[in-house]
Amino acid sequence: MALVTLSFPALSQNLNLNAYKRWPDIEVANFESQLDGMKALPQIYSKARGVTIFAAINNVNNRALRKLKLEAAMLGADAIYVSNNYQKGVQFYSPVQVAYTATPYVKEPITVERVKSLLQDRNYHPRTLTRYNRNRFGPSTDSMLHTKQPMELEEPYEENGYVFLDLALTDVKRPYRVVRITEQQIILARIIKADKIIENYELVAVDGKRIEELPEKSNKSVMKQVFPFAGE
Repeated sequence: MALVTLSFPALSQNLNLNAYKRWPDIEVANFESQLDGMKALPQIYSKARGVTIFAAINNVNNRALRKLKLEAAMLGADAIYVSNNYQKGVQFYSPVQVAYTATPYVKEPITVERVKSLLQDRNYHPRTLTRYNRNRFGPSTDSMLHTKQPMELEEPYEENGYVFLDLALTDVKRPYRVVRITEQQIILARIIKADKIIENYELVAVDGKRIEELPEKSNKSVMKQVFPFAGE
């Protein structure tokens, strides 16, 4: 069957762009008991330090907390519980430092059955690739509209309590963890370096269509619409 060209505005009609969890919407629980019934994920960490010795500790603290929430969002979490918060003031011309340790929690864990039901008889097109390096100030995102064609996804499977899909999103076929899914979108995660670098791949259901190539200006508009961290 021939593929039908589909512009982004047409693709956007009736499309839920909210599969991503925006980092400001990640809840911070005061007590672990507030998270009863939710699934805990492995601990995450963040740290930030002042650029100079004159940096305000509140600004540094907010940056460390933002990085913590960013990582939690990319892993599919809805809330976090902070188990440790370390703050170090200016000492001997050393800038302020703040570090957090937290446990992310998911309200509705992904299941194989749910993924299977949403993937049935559908094609998906990779749309965005987001990379977050904990040692940098924030994530970056790139379009995948031109690099891949619509694809049929293989059977999902469970491993160590998580649901995975094996895909060739780059030159190599590898497992990607399903962290969020709606009727129109799938968000996949790949942890490249433990506790350091995370990638999110966004796939959208196109059902036998492909997205036409967009000019650079339109691509930037697409990024702002689908990438929740931009401009935050």
